[in-house]
Amino acid sequence: RIEEFRRTNTPAGDALMAVKCIGNEGSHADALISRDVLAGADVLGHALRLLYDTSAEELQRLIRWTNEATGLPRTASAAPRDRPSVLPRDVTSLFSDREGNPAGPPPSADINPGAWRGLCALMRRRVDDGSLAKDHPLMCLDKPLPYAVNTGVMFDEWGALVPGLDLPLRSDEPPTTAVAMDALEWVARHVWTPQQIDFHTFMGHTHLRHHNRPAALKSLAADANDVLSRNGVALRLTDAGKAERTGPAVVAARLHAWDRRTGDDTLDDLLAQARRRFLDPDPAERTEALKALWAAWERVKSIIDPDDKKTSAAALLDRAASHPDLRALLKTEARALTNIGNAFSIRHSETSQVPLETEAQADWLFARLWALVELVAPAQETNDAR
Repeated sequence: RIEEFRRTNTPAGDALMAVKCIGNEGSHADALISRDVLAGADVLGHALRLLYDTSAEELQRLIRWTNEATGLPRTASAAPRDRPSVLPRDVTSLFSDREGNPAGPPPSADINPGAWRGLCALMRRRVDDGSLAKDHPLMCLDKPLPYAVNTGVMFDEWGALVPGLDLPLRSDEPPTTAVAMDALEWVARHVWTPQQIDFHTFMGHTHLRHHNRPAALKSLAADANDVLSRNGVALRLTDAGKAERTGPAVVAARLHAWDRRTGDDTLDDLLAQARRRFLDPDPAERTEALKALWAAWERVKSIIDPDDKKTSAAALLDRAASHPDLRALLKTEARALTNIGNAFSIRHSETSQVPLETEAQADWLFARLWALVELVAPAQETNDAR
């Protein structure tokens, strides 16, 4: 048995073999003296420390957590695996959301530093709590049950399948968007719901059982989407564990580049609301983005002359294009989009309105109207000059 064990854990196996040899010699009368017995006890103690002492690993985790928090942890016990989740479960209840002015960086098509820190936290939490131990188990030597994640094996596999990912995870510098989302998808492949079933007194660890993978995936997606949404990243993780963009990448890039103030606070608020909602992982929020953008469009048309929307809209189009052919195209597009807003379930909710059928249709209409609004909406200095 020791020979077999040496193939999987050579340092501890060598120490146990030395103890066996000392024991064999001690089975003969007068073969050992007290010094030999003490030496054997030292070697056995070393073997047990190699097998069961996780203090070095726990200290490394504590060091990592303390450095990230820039101070000693004040919640939970000294072991980072016992700390509670720091991510809110219901971000819609945060103050900035209730005020209609969500906090966070401008919308982006790529992972930013804030989003990466949040993703690192939720992925590390699933390493620490044993959610990834089913496929990468650290097994109890006394019972055929896992009690933690075998991080050595896990990191080797994770790093091989996601080249460019620094392991252990570092939150101080985000990788490329592709690497970050590949890392998240890899976690989604292996995540399960861990259940603590009993405490092994002699070994000093708690055995785990894993179940309900769909619930684990849903929880991971909810946490990831909270982080991505609050940091303005136009990506989401589905409940099936697949990363995808929440809208066309070219539209997300244009939304990110928008830095204009029109001089009309109501219009600026509507445009900000439309941008953020379009980049939200929730499809229902994408629908609300259309409503906000169409409301902004109606506001834009009256911004030059609030008393005469038709005259105001014509003046706005005149500013956007001087060539008759281009001006005619803008007029046709503006009229078509106004009719779409009235005919479909965007601005109104009457039974006569036609509902949109797919997310792709909503994305198409949003991109189409945003391009027109971006073209014709006045900048702050234009209004001031007027």
